[in-house]
Amino acid sequence: MNYRIVKYVQLSGRRATVYTLVRSDGTASLFDTLLNECAAQYPEETENLVAKLRAMGQQSGLRMDLFRLDEGLPGDLVVAVSDDVTATLRAYGIRYGNTILLLGAGGPKFVRAWQEDPKLKQAAEEMIAISKVMKEKVQNREITWTSDEMEWTGDLTIEIDDEQDT
Repeated sequence: MNYRIVKYVQLSGRRATVYTLVRSDGTASLFDTLLNECAAQYPEETENLVAKLRAMGQQSGLRMDLFRLDEGLPGDLVVAVSDDVTATLRAYGIRYGNTILLLGAGGPKFVRAWQEDPKLKQAAEEMIAISKVMKEKVQNREITWTSDEMEWTGDLTIEIDDEQDT
């Protein structure tokens, strides 16, 4: 599967930049797909999740206490962000310090662990695979940060091999 990393302008701000992924087939971004799927059944939670992410971009930055850390494999930076303390909705992403977040998909969480829900499992494993490719691209300097560490530059495409694909 191939992806393109795009800046999510509506959620980005002076404190953090939020990116999401668009599949090569041109469908909506992974995060927009999550919002579209959940808006009708969970309208308040969807609004809360967007408001929380917007506040991160504009006001707080990506403080560790705003995320569920270590949602993937050790060292892969995969996190989950939820709508509020009830944590009905969850989006998986990759947190790069306090200034850059790469958002993927997710969904409502009513199980103890994401591995118990097929949709959440697919979303989390997708971000784990993307994190591995991102790590290589950063190490090879194919992706770099701007001097203020607020944005990425370089080759913002991700290719996941079939054996890695989730």
